[in-house]
Amino acid sequence: AVPRLGAFAESEDGEVEDRLEDPSEDPSRLTNALADRLGTAALGADGSPIVSAIAGVVNEPVTLNARHDLSHVAAKLGAWGDCPRAFRKPKVGKKSDWSAAYVQTLSLAEQVYVLCVRCDEFVAPSSLASKTVLIDGRVFDECDQADKYGLDHYKRASLSHAAAVADAMNKKYNAVAVVEEDSTTPRNAGQVFDAPLSDVDAFALKKALAAEDWSFARLGWRQYTLEIAPTSQCPPQCSCLMRGEKLCFVAGSGCDLRSSDSYIISHRYFRWMLDQLIQGGTVDYDVLPRAPGTLLALPILSAQKTLDIPVEHQAAVSELFMNRCLVGDVPDFSREARAEALAMDELRQFDADAAAVAGTASVFGAGAAEAQREAVERALRPEERARALSYAAEEEPSE
Repeated sequence: AVPRLGAFAESEDGEVEDRLEDPSEDPSRLTNALADRLGTAALGADGSPIVSAIAGVVNEPVTLNARHDLSHVAAKLGAWGDCPRAFRKPKVGKKSDWSAAYVQTLSLAEQVYVLCVRCDEFVAPSSLASKTVLIDGRVFDECDQADKYGLDHYKRASLSHAAAVADAMNKKYNAVAVVEEDSTTPRNAGQVFDAPLSDVDAFALKKALAAEDWSFARLGWRQYTLEIAPTSQCPPQCSCLMRGEKLCFVAGSGCDLRSSDSYIISHRYFRWMLDQLIQGGTVDYDVLPRAPGTLLALPILSAQKTLDIPVEHQAAVSELFMNRCLVGDVPDFSREARAEALAMDELRQFDADAAAVAGTASVFGAGAAEAQREAVERALRPEERARALSYAAEEEPSE
């Protein structure tokens, strides 16, 4: 969802007004435009804004003085609430416009919510079928009486995002992906579309998502200042620290990153986001840019097919950001990634041995089969898995 520039800004008397901004105006002023928007900062336990997430420190906002009972709102908006018909399973097949790396990244979420209007046309890749749920925007609009209240496209789309977050909150998921139906992976020159993430890139991503300092992992995004003023410098609040070769971390809030076509949200931000959306915030304009601690996929894994900005242009803005805003060295996870891969090979062999044991009792006799079964069960215990990981690490050559 991409609103008109400056839509839903508050006037001096507190009333919401539509305001078009001139794209030619000074981009330095635009870098601080969030203060004029509908929405509030993420607040810490002391009630002060979380200006910047700190690496390794839990990043979890509190919801103070909420206008609504968010648990009640979540119960109404989720799949168990007033509009269960809006939630349904997708068709399954080949998803030719999603890259292998994109599908692999989405698989790290516990649930993938796809927001759709042409839901019958959407096909989920088979590897994501069991965790993909469609939220039918047309059905949901009927339930929340969007026509009665005169909600525009951006409000309707934002409330569909709220429905996804509400359902995830009800079901106590740890992290979920929210994807709009027009999400597609740009075909970047020099990159193999069907190639999965390398072991090192996959390790870096899993390590980042296992931390507690992030709020959103944005898989599709456009930095607005660079989009409208390509010769400008990187806005200071958009400085992005490398967390891997294809991943960086924007610690502060206020980087104007547009597009809501694909992101993963941490459970720590479910209530905060739901509160922002039901108060009228537009998801990618008022809400997502305010969250501190944002992970960014490099380059973007998702762009919007139906946006009035070509996919190629969206990808170009991503490349421009990478040239201007990345800081720090790329962490070297090669040793850890190799150790994990070796350990996983060991575990796969253990699992294969366990399956073989189950089918050989009648061939080798009860005594031999039982001995093998006990050996495999011992190998499958958590402490033995940890030991396998340790052994694999020790096999790595020293520097």
